Amino acid sequence: MTLNRFILSAVVAFTSLLNVATACACDLKVESGWIRESPPTATTLAAYATLRNTGAKAVQITAISTKAAEMAMLHETTVKDGFAQMRMLSSLSIAAGAKVTLAPAGKHLMLTGLKGLPKAGDHMAISFTDASGCVTEGDFSVRSISSD
Repeated sequence: MTLNRFILSAVVAFTSLLNVATACACDLKVESGWIRESPPTATTLAAYATLRNTGAKAVQITAISTKAAEMAMLHETTVKDGFAQMRMLSSLSIAAGAKVTLAPAGKHLMLTGLKGLPKAGDHMAISFTDASGCVTEGDFSVRSISSD
């Protein structure tokens, strides 16, 4: 009887874990991620992509990370009084069913403290964590400087 209770408890616990994993399916999708190839002396790069919320509720991105750099941050470039300014964003909210395009001269990712110089054809994984703790990994391809 004790062995049966142990097995039943293990099955219930495992099923609960499966249900939690299914419930935590991330609604964020990272599409068309790219990074411009870096000059030989670069220590910082920008990354771009389309971030799509496929869910029924807003998604708030609260953290970004990559093994390829010491720090990854959301930034936004704006023009004020004829001068371009870049500021860090602490989070990014994407409405249900909406998308946000990370592009040059707008919202983008900044990767600082590069742990190597990516070359055209390389790929870099960048992870996005939302307010619920869901982590979505995006694949970013490195484009040649001359392909712009």
